[in-house]
Amino acid sequence: MTEAPIFKSTMQAIQVSYLLAALPASEKGNTQSIIEWMRDKAGKPEPEIPEELRKVNFSGLTRQEVRGQCALVRSAVERMCMAPEIHALRLKFANDATKADAVRYFADYLPDGAFTSRDLKTHVLWYLFMEQRTRDKYGLSLRAFEGQYGMDHVAIQRECVKISRTTNGLRDQGAKRIDAYLIAKGVVGAEQLTNTA
Repeated sequence: MTEAPIFKSTMQAIQVSYLLAALPASEKGNTQSIIEWMRDKAGKPEPEIPEELRKVNFSGLTRQEVRGQCALVRSAVERMCMAPEIHALRLKFANDATKADAVRYFADYLPDGAFTSRDLKTHVLWYLFMEQRTRDKYGLSLRAFEGQYGMDHVAIQRECVKISRTTNGLRDQGAKRIDAYLIAKGVVGAEQLTNTA
């Protein structure tokens, strides 16, 4: 196993761990698998690799060891974080059925606010936590919600801001909750103890 930590921050560890969880086990290297998955999602020949992925240190690790470290990170989230924090992290980073679980959770957890129905809240959660390409594919927009639910898109936008503020706060709390554990395991560098960006 490598001496240097794999991840620069706890948030990066969580992001990559959930990304890798959505990928099938492969004979290809982990980085190559992630790049190919991103290429397929983006529909482009060469996707831009996010800055966070470029900083991952997989050197000296086998595919199984990388998957094991990512499983350790996800397990830490599931065991050590509170339910709202777990679902906030899934909402942002998961790309499998756990993202849908998180949407359902927050549709019940969040106060209704100005929303006229649970369906509207569910649609808004999907809208906030999916890529623009997917939004376009399914016709999710504030104007579309306005027409479908008879609620002003400006009021919907205000609720979006509240939802984002709440879920961002919960996500940050969850990452901070597992910082020390991941540092002790050598998965995250100690100098990044409070870096959850």
